[in-house]
Amino acid sequence: ALLNWLDLLSISLPPELGLHELIDMLKINMDLIAQSPYELKVLIDKHPIPDGQYSKSCNKGIGQTGFFCGFWKLLHVASVGFAEQQGGLMLRELHPNIRVFSPKEAGSVLREYMGMFFNCDKCSKRFIANYDECKFQSCNRLTDETVDAPAESWAEFPLWLWEVHNDVSRSKAEREADFHEKYNRKAVAKKWERLMGAVYP
Repeated sequence: ALLNWLDLLSISLPPELGLHELIDMLKINMDLIAQSPYELKVLIDKHPIPDGQYSKSCNKGIGQTGFFCGFWKLLHVASVGFAEQQGGLMLRELHPNIRVFSPKEAGSVLREYMGMFFNCDKCSKRFIANYDECKFQSCNRLTDETVDAPAESWAEFPLWLWEVHNDVSRSKAEREADFHEKYNRKAVAKKWERLMGAVYP
């Protein structure tokens, strides 16, 4: 599962992020890092992430917060890169042995990652249930074609992921509004309702 995730990131992330060396080293040392979290940390420390801070839009200026926002940004960047590289097909000229993913396979790899590695059990269960129930028409939109896939089919993966993220954000905003309403914080609840109305008219 982790190797699939790393292969998907390898073909999807732009080189400007400076993560490919780390991804390659993780893949090469898969047996070693599987032995313990310590080995994984040692390898990551040898290949530090170029910009290890979350953006201000994610951490709101509060130190090391911002993981979930940063993770969604990673997914969106990777999904657009996936579409641009047509699942890796566009990289075949320079790297003839590179693994190529169909949009459906990319969705399955993301589902597998969420189920096995994501650090929010409730989030993982929701993602998996939505994926397995073909929410946002994933079963129809994410094709299993690669070489013969029409050009527009590659764009379905990032568009589908955007809809999944919007659904998560809408649900979170509704829960926040309900929470503040329950505790008679009407002004704060109204703020969340306004935000939902602006984003989800």
